[in-house]
Amino acid sequence: MYDSCYTSDKTEAFLFAKLISKLRYIENVKVDATKKTEYYVGFKITTDSPEVYKEIANLVRENNLLSINFYGEDWIQAFNT
Repeated sequence: MYDSCYTSDKTEAFLFAKLISKLRYIENVKVDATKKTEYYVGFKITTDSPEVYKEIANLVRENNLLSINFYGEDWIQAFNT
């Protein structure tokens, strides 16, 4: 399953991509500039486990990646635990 997030902070986009690319169930991480001020990070999740969402949410918190935006119920649950 493919997922994505976006941010207006170029540094955070590339740091986030670097961090998640090291995770076990993440593949094909790409950063694209959709506009001059918006960066899209796309990635493939190779498991159905909700734990991967929680692991990514923890990375976001631990690294203070406050401008990263996610959509969807899986992300809501991950960030509310």
